[in-house]
Amino acid sequence: MSEEIYIKFPKYSSYVEKHSIILDSANPEFPKIVGIIISQFAIIEDFVPLVVRQITGISEDDSTTILGVIRNFSNKIELIGELINKRDKKSNDFIVIDYVKNLLSEANSIRNKYAHAKYGGFKHNPNLKDEYIYMELFSASYNKNRKLKKMMIKDFEKDRKRMNIMICEIHHILHARWLPPKLFAQLPQPPVPL
Repeated sequence: MSEEIYIKFPKYSSYVEKHSIILDSANPEFPKIVGIIISQFAIIEDFVPLVVRQITGISEDDSTTILGVIRNFSNKIELIGELINKRDKKSNDFIVIDYVKNLLSEANSIRNKYAHAKYGGFKHNPNLKDEYIYMELFSASYNKNRKLKKMMIKDFEKDRKRMNIMICEIHHILHARWLPPKLFAQLPQPPVPL
């Protein structure tokens, strides 16, 4: 590194206060939905210790301690996969937990799409139907192919709604043992009705 000459930035605070990113300037619906999706993912993250407890039978404290060491959510999903792969693949428990694992993976993908994107140019229009913003997906993942995607509010809303459905499904599966009809139909041994 060469010895560069640095200069004091004139009127630094006024420049910083005026500096904005695209989400500051775009229709407020875009950043609002991004915030909702990130918040929805936080709810989904909280299900993981319960999944591990249901597979292993360990205590809540042990489950959260183990998962607290694993920082990356993809690695937590991988742990769940390794744990269930030791089970009978035709059992109800395997089928149900594998389904939940796939929901966790899908939620992670949706969250990553928004959390790791750079937002670019947009078209602001009072008619929301054709308003859009550009997203450079996985902009900081230098080992992945970066994609520029044109996203409309309806695309953001579709992901928000899907996250909501996944929250409801995972919650009902883990807490009430209620299964969506398509999952219930996959079980080789339907549970005895109450």
